[in-house]
Amino acid sequence: MVIGVVWRDGVTEPLPVRRVLEDTVGTLKAKGIEVVYVDAKSFKDCQGLANKFFNVEGGNYTLDILEKTGEPLIPWLATRLKRKKPATVDRLRDLQAQKTQLQDSFLEIWKTADGRSIDAFICPVAPHPVPPIDRWNGVSYTVSFVILDYPAAVIPVRSVTEEDLEEDIDMEVLGAWDKVNRELWNKKTIDRNAYLGSPLSIQVFGPRLQERKLWDAMVVIESTIKGSASTAKL
Repeated sequence: MVIGVVWRDGVTEPLPVRRVLEDTVGTLKAKGIEVVYVDAKSFKDCQGLANKFFNVEGGNYTLDILEKTGEPLIPWLATRLKRKKPATVDRLRDLQAQKTQLQDSFLEIWKTADGRSIDAFICPVAPHPVPPIDRWNGVSYTVSFVILDYPAAVIPVRSVTEEDLEEDIDMEVLGAWDKVNRELWNKKTIDRNAYLGSPLSIQVFGPRLQERKLWDAMVVIESTIKGSASTAKL
């Protein structure tokens, strides 16, 4: 079995989530599972296109319901969700064409350099641990697979430890989303102890329309990282 790894999506740099991904890769290799690394810079295109799809109906349906019930928007959404003019049919056609082109371009990630098939990928679920209420930041690590129409699921690995809280990031800020993401780990803007004990997980995604293959890969990955003697194979 061959498992691919996406370390980052080019939009937000993972915080201690990267550590749990590194631990998982090490465990898989120790058990004889082949792991290959993939340059997934084009995941940035997934985020950009997803943002366009988010606004196709202008947010009006949701806001209509909220106004009827009197329920206010949470602060995180209050500055982001505004009424807009719905997209035209021509606009929707163009977005669907962009989506198809993006899906076609991603077909190449499913082959190794020597032409073998990659069975599934692992990557972060989010670029940060579970944050305090209303502080969630990036969705690029999940929305990408909605746009690509890939089946994906999550495997909890372990909880945040004291050691995780000591990790710092000295890499260059990738952009606006990453800048906000760093604030969720900046000791000046948040108490890192809020993350202690919260779950750290990995995300597993598989080829389009192959949910069973994803499930089989998850059985192998989960049993391996949890020390099972399972010999399940794809």
